[in-house]
Amino acid sequence: MTENQHNKAFHMRLTQKEYDNLHANAKRAGLPLSTYMRFMMKACRPKQNRPPDWFRFYRELCAIGNNLNQLTHLAHLTGDINAERYSQCYDNLKELMIALTTEMYVPEKLEATKLIQEAKACSRG
Repeated sequence: MTENQHNKAFHMRLTQKEYDNLHANAKRAGLPLSTYMRFMMKACRPKQNRPPDWFRFYRELCAIGNNLNQLTHLAHLTGDINAERYSQCYDNLKELMIALTTEMYVPEKLEATKLIQEAKACSRG
């Protein structure tokens, strides 16, 4: 048995719309559905599992955000607030949380040239 024989299968549920889109895309590409799915699997690389400390760190960032909100409430009650400094801190926290979430969750897109090289290697096969 050679290494690139496809001898494993799995079952996947789709909505009718997802199913129709999948088949239409495979047809547009001129590929059998299984080959199209293999190409799609290679288009993005999912992130590895997050380290155990990730969730603790993220919860701490959320707590900092909550503290900022509480300080804002208190500042509005007392009238003592440096709006520019608060806004800067809030924006920095928000950008950090978005960057960290993106880094940990959003799949990495592969470059088109690498996909083309892999497709050529598969077709030689």
